[in-house]
Amino acid sequence: MRILFLLLMFTIVMGCNKEDNKTTTKLDLVLELRYDGSPVSGPQRWYAINDSVEMQFSKVSFYLSDFKLQNESESLDMVDVLHVSFLQNTSGDVVRETEQTLRFEVPSGDYSSLSFGLGLTAAQNATLPANHEAGSAMSLTSEYWPAWQSYIFTKIEGNFKLHDSSPGASTLHTGGNDTYRILEWNDGLSFRGGEVREIIIPIDLKEILKDYPLTEAPRLHQLEQLPYMNTIADGFLESMVN
Repeated sequence: MRILFLLLMFTIVMGCNKEDNKTTTKLDLVLELRYDGSPVSGPQRWYAINDSVEMQFSKVSFYLSDFKLQNESESLDMVDVLHVSFLQNTSGDVVRETEQTLRFEVPSGDYSSLSFGLGLTAAQNATLPANHEAGSAMSLTSEYWPAWQSYIFTKIEGNFKLHDSSPGASTLHTGGNDTYRILEWNDGLSFRGGEVREIIIPIDLKEILKDYPLTEAPRLHQLEQLPYMNTIADGFLESMVN
C-alpha cells in the first residue's frame, strides 16, 4: 500500500505544450536502499563497515532537487524539490520498504541528459522552513539546522560499535552549499510513446561509507566538519550514479 501511495504521490506531468508532443513516456526513478547490494533489513541488524566497526541503521533521508531533462533545444524542468525517507520518516514512523519509486510522465523523444541535485540549490537553501507552505518538503523544521543556516541535505543515523564493545549513537548529517552534488545520466534517454522506462538508483550504504572514518567522526553537527561531510556527499554521488 505504501509503495502504491508513493507512486501516486510522485506522479508529475511536465508542463509542456502537448500539441508539440502528443505522446508521453512514464519514467520511473527507482530508489533502492542497499548494503553491499542487498536490501537493508532494518535497525536490528548490524552491518560490517570494515574489519573492526559495525553499524545499525535507523534512518536514511535526503533532499533531491532541480530535476531536469535536457534535449538539443531546451531544458525541461520536472520538479523543484522532494524529500525522501527510508527506515523512518520525518514523523518518526517506521518505513519498511527499501524501494521507493518516483514516477514522472515526460514528453517522448530523445534526450541528452537527465539530472537532479542531492541536497538543495543555493537559492533553495537560502530560505527558511517558515517561508514555505505547511506540509511541503521545505517546510520541515526537523530538516533545518539554524546553527548552520542550512537545511540538512542528507541523514544517515543509527548505532555503531567496535566488535564486542558497547554501541554508541551515530548521526551523519550533511548540509551547507558545499555539500550539494549534481547527479547526471547521459545514456539510454530515448523515450518512445506509451512505454514505461525504469532507472535503478542504488543508495548503497557500504559504498557511501567505504571511505568514511566512522570512529573518528561518528556525529556530524558542525560546519567545521565539512571535510567529513564532503566524504559522505561524494559517497552518495558514487553510489547513486554508478
